[in-house]
Order: sequence, then C-alpha cells, then structure tokens
Amino acid sequence: MKKVFAVFILVMVSLALAAPAFCFEGKISKIEATAVTVEVAGELPPWVKKDALASTSSGLAKVTNVEGKVIELKVRSSTAEALKVGEVLNIKPKDANPSQMLQGC
Repeated sequence: MKKVFAVFILVMVSLALAAPAFCFEGKISKIEATAVTVEVAGELPPWVKKDALASTSSGLAKVTNVEGKVIELKVRSSTAEALKVGEVLNIKPKDANPSQMLQGC
C-alpha cells in the first residue's frame, strides 16, 4: 500500500512540474493607439501565437505579433488609454479555467 501511495505521489509531482504554464506576466514597453507591446522575462506559453485571444489584468486582448519574448497585443482604445508604459500585465488565455492556472496569476 505504501508503494502504491509513493508511486501516486511521484506521478502527481512529475505531472505538476511537466505541465505548461498558461499565464505569465509582462512589462509594457510601448503603447501606440490600440497596440500594446509587452516584453516577457520568462518563456512564453505555447498558446501565445498570432491571433490568439487573451485576458489581461486590464481587459481582453488579441495577440497580433510575436517576436521572441516580445508580444504585441491589440486592446480597446479605452483600455489602451488606461495603461502606462512600465506597468506589469498579467496575461492568460481568454478561455482558461482555474485548473489550468498552475502559476497562480
């Protein structure tokens, strides 16, 4: 019984470590009209691709460009006006459920 429990714990820990991160933080480097450029310190999750829909700490956004660790988001004009260069945004996929938020963003 102890061996089964130990194997179960080992499998759960390995799954938790292997699971991709779905949410991340980025720092706003440029704002032009409704285009917001965000620089990310860590690695980008696999869902971050051109035309992907995202939910940020300031509202909904659409990924319009990805170059290395720099992504460009299109946001509403009212959202863009409220943002400031240097501000940190929490970004996650639009339809993410709480069980996918392994990082706790």
